Amino acid sequence: MHEHPKFQRSLRWVPFQRRSAPRGGSLFDAYFHGFAYVCPIAALVKWFPQSKGLVSGLAVAGFGFGAFLFSNKHLMVSAENYIKTHGVSKLFLAHGIVSFLAIVIGAMLLRNPPTAAAPPSAGPTPAQSDSTWQDTLRRPGFYLLWLMFFSGAMAGLMVIGILKGFAGDQLLDAARSGGAEWMTDALAEARASIGDGYNTWLTKFDTAAGAAERWTFDKGVAAVGWLAIFNAVGRIVWGFVSDRIGRTATFIAMFLIQAAMMVVLATLNTELSLAVGASIIGFNFGGNFALFPSATADIFGSKNIGANYGWVFTSYGIAGVVGIAAGNAAKASTGEYRYAFYAAAALCVIAAGLAVALRVMQKRTQAVAA
Repeated sequence: MHEHPKFQRSLRWVPFQRRSAPRGGSLFDAYFHGFAYVCPIAALVKWFPQSKGLVSGLAVAGFGFGAFLFSNKHLMVSAENYIKTHGVSKLFLAHGIVSFLAIVIGAMLLRNPPTAAAPPSAGPTPAQSDSTWQDTLRRPGFYLLWLMFFSGAMAGLMVIGILKGFAGDQLLDAARSGGAEWMTDALAEARASIGDGYNTWLTKFDTAAGAAERWTFDKGVAAVGWLAIFNAVGRIVWGFVSDRIGRTATFIAMFLIQAAMMVVLATLNTELSLAVGASIIGFNFGGNFALFPSATADIFGSKNIGANYGWVFTSYGIAGVVGIAAGNAAKASTGEYRYAFYAAAALCVIAAGLAVALRVMQKRTQAVAA
């Protein structure tokens, strides 16, 4: 059977063609990921409007802990071995089934409260009204909030995208500068970390060059793991803090601390210092995901937070594409990662300035309304 030429051409965009399946699958995954992400946040801020920051942080903390789980080197090696034995399709199928069951069970527990009446939270300003998403897009405050999220998220994602390679390179350079014995130690550590359960990796890492590769891989993954843990913790802690001292003060503190840590992290070259630096970066980055849904509800109301925060969250999606590409481009063009950290620090300072501007704008809006 021969398809009509026009029909064949029409199929070129279909994401599940073999050659474009990874990209198409990623698009569908991202679409439904965003589709479900905001639902728990939207329900919880209605149940606990006086603690929007804390409950938003609790709602999304699982994302951080999930990142830690999937950054575990043993799980990564086990997944690779499973793919070699059963194929990547079966791995995705198993993961999809588990995720589907967890999401459906969780969704069955979500309910909106019977009434929306509750005392206001400690956000920068109480919402003037429950804005629809159309009204939200007409308000200047939305664009300031969007740019804040874009700047803060781009800084964090830029660093996260290069952290594994940066940490590995920093530690490798430091080890090399310590003398020729570093290679012997790296080879021994690489073999020890592989263990009997990872025989498929033995050949690859049974040479000096392979040992260096394995060594830098392990050190980089460890740094990412610390970042992921504190990413989850930061969502809860920063959310709690914002309910106590206000969203604006929390934004400013979080972004300025993050800016300082970006500059410091570029100079670190020991396992302990990189672990601490990555943890603080992750802690501050996680705060974005508690503060921005809370601020959205403060400014535009809780009734339509699902749609409103969905629009604010588009900044994160764009920042993900731009930030990761920018981090890799900095390394490719300069041969060093540190310029990406300096750019990330500048973005954090810009985000802090935007938080001040948003606060001023909201005060003026309140004064006019009064």
